[in-house]
Amino acid sequence: MPPEESFYPADWLRIAEKDLGRVERLLSMQDPEAAGFYLQQAVEKFLKAFLLSKGWQLARMHDLEA
Repeated sequence: MPPEESFYPADWLRIAEKDLGRVERLLSMQDPEAAGFYLQQAVEKFLKAFLLSKGWQLARMHDLEA
């Protein structure tokens, strides 16, 4: 994905699928800690794709009050 984040759900789904593949490989290598990290990343990207598909406006922030 380019430096600016995509507004297209398909882009997020593609990256999430790659992360999910990493989870499977890491689990087969007996590395549950790293697999857990990539699982969290995949879930976040799947959720972002779902929200974008429903009209959500992507906003890059780490402000908990917002």
